Amino acid sequence: MTTKYIIKDKPMWNLEAVCCIASHFENEEDKIIENSSKFGYTKEQMNNFLDKYITYKSAVLNDVMPIFNKKYNVLEPFFKQNDLGNPIIVGYVQQYDSKLNSNISDADIDEMIIDILNGMVNDLLDEEESKYNFTEIGDVIVFLNKAQLDNDIKMQIINFHMDRYKLTRMIVDLLHEITPICKKYFFLIEEEFNKTYDFLSNNDNLYKVIKLYMNINTMELGYIDVYINIFFFNRLSMRAYDDQNAMFAGIHIFKLCELSDENKYNDAQMVASLKSLADTTRYKIICMLSEKSMYMQEIADKLGLTAANVSHHINMLLQYNIISVILDAEKNKRIYYELNKAEIASLVEAIKRIIE
Repeated sequence: MTTKYIIKDKPMWNLEAVCCIASHFENEEDKIIENSSKFGYTKEQMNNFLDKYITYKSAVLNDVMPIFNKKYNVLEPFFKQNDLGNPIIVGYVQQYDSKLNSNISDADIDEMIIDILNGMVNDLLDEEESKYNFTEIGDVIVFLNKAQLDNDIKMQIINFHMDRYKLTRMIVDLLHEITPICKKYFFLIEEEFNKTYDFLSNNDNLYKVIKLYMNINTMELGYIDVYINIFFFNRLSMRAYDDQNAMFAGIHIFKLCELSDENKYNDAQMVASLKSLADTTRYKIICMLSEKSMYMQEIADKLGLTAANVSHHINMLLQYNIISVILDAEKNKRIYYELNKAEIASLVEAIKRIIE
């Protein structure tokens, strides 16, 4: 079955609102510019490439952060990156954008929280979701301890669960104030957005870049809604729900992947790729995945590590295309990882050329 990609011609504005605040704490553009040689660019060239994004981000945050600091700073811990992926609030809005409105009820919030935690059970433990009553904080703590998550992440989840009604309604209020600001300055980056949209609207282009650069197998999914994400400009993430499969593609992710691929055997990129392999834990993960595809908790159990610790190593290997992601539609849309043997073979060939 060939996956059909449905490209959205407008940003998911509520998502942009929370991503803009998360980007304030991350400053990914500084890291990209500092490591511009990996992409074959000078720092000045990378600065020019990201100029419209930096201008847009600065304009939005100049209006947003005074409001956030005055009224919503209690939400700050949930905007911080964690080893399991996106910040809690970003994932919350990605999954429940349409439900986050002024009419939301306590029952709606309970349903959303239970759904998220059940998804974590599916991702992290080989257990039945129904064994937990996630309206009770005791069951949440039992699950988090069993999943062996780091204390910082556990406390974030526990605190969000305990104050879920207040925090969710605060998020709704924040979106009401911040989303219009993101729209107000959209003209500053609209040209870049439209370029990415035009490129992705040709599904052949999207198939190509996903196959060449993203190492994500989506063949078992009938369709995927694709949202172009401005503030997480260099990221690609997926959400597979009961009623929707969604991909969130950074506005510059495809160009950055193309540049990285074209320059993957320059000195900076070669050293970075080799460093990604020069770790005992990552070496063990590669050896395990050479035998079969595995999901996160399965890898963690075999290594005797926490899922959060393994996630750090997995993300490093994904960054350099050493492993690939498989989304299994038949097993509750669980994410598996497999070894990207072609990439390792390519790296070995590059090393051989040095000594020949």
